[in-house]
Amino acid sequence: MTIENLELQEQIRESFQAGRINADQERSIRWITGKYGNEAGLHTLQYFEKMNSISAYFENQVKGFKIHEFYYHPNLPGSEKQKIAQALKEALAVLEAELKGGPGK
Repeated sequence: MTIENLELQEQIRESFQAGRINADQERSIRWITGKYGNEAGLHTLQYFEKMNSISAYFENQVKGFKIHEFYYHPNLPGSEKQKIAQALKEALAVLEAELKGGPGK
């Protein structure tokens, strides 16, 4: 194993232990890393962490996405505001990609 691979394996373990990814996602990341390399594994880890953190507000679906209802008020904790902002950014990115002829066309 290379140093980069060992570092990635440690990141995966830490993410799993912290609850940012689940066991199925951990296995998927390890499989992707073995098949496609460290860069693909790291990208997948980051994607799962991001999607898990915003799952209360954003849900990927086979044909599109769903934004879950939420209520905003100035007294929301900063972490919740960040999750809402990230969910809205993800939704906007999907829409913009589709408008440019990307996924979904």
